[in-house]
Amino acid sequence: MLYNLLKPLSGFWKPKPIKIHNNVFSLHGKFTVGLLIIFSLVISVKEYFGDPINCMVDNKDDKSFADYYCWIHGTYIQKRYLNGE
Repeated sequence: MLYNLLKPLSGFWKPKPIKIHNNVFSLHGKFTVGLLIIFSLVISVKEYFGDPINCMVDNKDDKSFADYYCWIHGTYIQKRYLNGE
């Protein structure tokens, strides 16, 4: 019975939602995320188009083999350069 009397008053005791940021903060967050996505795409696309890796070799016939080797192992050094020749 007491519940029925106090039920209409329960709307007055509802807490208002707390808003900790304004519109400028929301736009800043969206802008930052957009820039990060765009820059990530630019960096990723660079790996798949163009010539992402160049190995220096004297013989142009070995260039394709050297590029594959550098792509897999990360480096390619000819033995004659290690001796200081």
